[in-house]
Amino acid sequence: MSIKVAHVLWSGSFGGMTRAVYQLIRAQVEQSTYEPVLVLAKGGNHYFESLKEFGVRVIDLGLDSDKQFYRAGAIAKMLSEFDIHHFHATELTMAAASVLSRGATRVFTNRTGYMQHSGKQRMRYAIAGWYLRNYFHGFSGNTFHACRAGERLFGIPIDRWQVTYNGLEFGLHDAHRERADILAELGLPDDGAMLIGTAAQLRGQKRVDMLIDACALLPHDSFRLIILGSGPAQASLEVLARDRGIADRTLFAGEKTHAGEFINHMDAFILASTEFESFGNAAVEAMYHSVPTIVCNDSPGLLEHVRDGETGFAVSSADDMYARLDELRNDPELGARIGGNARAFITSSYTLPRMIAAYNDLYRVAQERSANNR
Repeated sequence: MSIKVAHVLWSGSFGGMTRAVYQLIRAQVEQSTYEPVLVLAKGGNHYFESLKEFGVRVIDLGLDSDKQFYRAGAIAKMLSEFDIHHFHATELTMAAASVLSRGATRVFTNRTGYMQHSGKQRMRYAIAGWYLRNYFHGFSGNTFHACRAGERLFGIPIDRWQVTYNGLEFGLHDAHRERADILAELGLPDDGAMLIGTAAQLRGQKRVDMLIDACALLPHDSFRLIILGSGPAQASLEVLARDRGIADRTLFAGEKTHAGEFINHMDAFILASTEFESFGNAAVEAMYHSVPTIVCNDSPGLLEHVRDGETGFAVSSADDMYARLDELRNDPELGARIGGNARAFITSSYTLPRMIAAYNDLYRVAQERSANNR
């Protein structure tokens, strides 16, 4: 008899976590003995709508906030049919409901790096840590960095954590559109300019400002900067692009359903995130598309994929980033070599079978610990 797994996520908003959970659930349907179901606290998107078409049950609880504890009892009844409750974020109401659903094995995967919190957020993480330490049986991070961050954020010893790298269903990321078609959709001329891009939620920890500063040092007409994504920092980033004199070379393209189609035609991809980033799905997808990828030296999770000068570049400042971009602009063979190395690394390291094996082991350890605690 198959074991039922409830994957718990706050929402289906666009982002790397959403894509990673989507691919995990699809892979479990095809390659494991587990029967996955997705439980969303709030809303969904096209990824999760397609899971329904794939035969996966998607439950939308319609929560308005993470503090609707009065609904925990009703949610617990719904969760009671599942053997494993797999949390991909620290949702407090959902955690309380899971605890009320006695007999379940509870697993948490940390998908973020480290960031200092204060005030209400600090209190929230303290409460989440209490739930995790006292009622959860298995812990993983989607990078070594995520495991270390989980230790710091939640007070769970590092030896309790397992690494469960994301796996990519490579066929889902293959691009089929021509460069001219992509440029036409973006309203850009096909003038041979270097296409430099990023894909991220526009927040401070993504450091898109560093990318704008770096591009401003390039010859003005030599590049186009394409920024995929949206977020609270967009207005200030638009002002920065104007102040740096490159507003006419910078396009804020918004969120794209199939971002890989756009990333595939970039000549360089940058994810300048702080240590808040863990896996960095957008960077990994760019590497899969053989696009030379630049990250920052102080982002340990991204450095688990990007080896400076081999599978990408690691920089420490806007000046360093500019130097690498200018080097790539003047040396297409360098970009081709780095991009080829990156694709080879990704396709050998982040396969679906390796991901499934890692999660199978996580579930096994958690179920053994859960049984011993009864």
